[in-house]
Amino acid sequence: MLQKLFVSRYVCWVIFFFLLFKIIGLATFSIRSNNSKKKRSEVVLSFIATKFGITYNLLLSCLTLASTYISIPGRYYMEYEGKTIITRTIEIFQGILGTLMIYIILICYCMNQATLVRIGNRLIHIEAELRRLQQPINGTRVICSLLAVYVFQLGLFIVTLVTDNIAFQSNFVEWLTDIVPATFASCLIIQYFTVLYLINVAFVNVNRALESLCKKWLDYNCLESSYRSCRVFVNNFSIQSIFQLRDVHEHLCDVSADVSKVYSLPILNCVVFIFYTLVYTAYYLLHPLIYKNEILSTAIVINTIFWIIFFLYPLGLLTTKVTALVSEIGKTETFVNASLKLTIDRQLKAELKQFSLHLLHRKIKFTADGFFDLDNTLLKMIFGTTVTYLVIIMQFQTTTPLSTICCYNCTT
Repeated sequence: MLQKLFVSRYVCWVIFFFLLFKIIGLATFSIRSNNSKKKRSEVVLSFIATKFGITYNLLLSCLTLASTYISIPGRYYMEYEGKTIITRTIEIFQGILGTLMIYIILICYCMNQATLVRIGNRLIHIEAELRRLQQPINGTRVICSLLAVYVFQLGLFIVTLVTDNIAFQSNFVEWLTDIVPATFASCLIIQYFTVLYLINVAFVNVNRALESLCKKWLDYNCLESSYRSCRVFVNNFSIQSIFQLRDVHEHLCDVSADVSKVYSLPILNCVVFIFYTLVYTAYYLLHPLIYKNEILSTAIVINTIFWIIFFLYPLGLLTTKVTALVSEIGKTETFVNASLKLTIDRQLKAELKQFSLHLLHRKIKFTADGFFDLDNTLLKMIFGTTVTYLVIIMQFQTTTPLSTICCYNCTT
């Protein structure tokens, strides 16, 4: 009864998260749940392609383009103290960049619907295979971890929104050019993190099974010759286990390759937009330190800091998870090579060599359309490049310094 209750809660949370992504256009497909034929208490999820999702995304993309007729002129004619040609140019370009980012991502989801459906169904199939191998994924831990990430991101969004309204009394135009693109970019990164988190959990279970087999072979190799018949039985069982683990690993590699390909162009647009906004936000945060006659209010400083955290938090989650996933994939090769040294059975060695050959030819990388890797080096690159561009912007700021910035939204 408790297991059935947990399964229903698990499915409810998955459907809830899915609906949130679907509303903002980050899920063109649909989700379907039905009872398993073997176990009535078990609910099986599956993803299916729908034309409605594509139509919905196309409608959102058209509305996004149409919003530029309000946001761009509104930014151009908006009056505030300290307005210069540089600030106006940066604001207009940011509005155009945010609109293009949303439009490109929505179209990419329409074009890659079939691949996204295949990724979701393969992950469900892999989870079932791991259960058959007695290496089930801990659903409670997965849901709790993802729920903590989502709740923290939602809380960060609410705090940022409230402080922004207190500091600048944001209007509808600022929502279109600042808050909507920023929220959309953070949701995409959180979704990418979620997919990588599920893949990483599956790789961890595969490596745990390989490590367990490796320890068993080490123990049985220490047996005396009178136990060879038992060792033969163990090797036959090990051959079957290695074959199944290799099959699961191949599926995981295929899913990882598909995920890297599908998200490469959308994540490139997100990173470019986030980098541009971080530079602009940091510029207004540091501007009073250079021109000593300017003073920022406490509310503006707090809001600016929260905006920076709002961008860096999902990006930090993504880069950390990519680094952990690549490291976990590398551990598989270590366990397989260690097992090759321990086993003495010819058939088992042949299976392990084939597994090792598979690992040699499957190098998984997560990049932003090939321009840069999405590991922890990305944050280092962003910090370094942001400092460089801040210096350049300060050098080109030849107009009169801002007398006050209290009436201007530094998050644009």
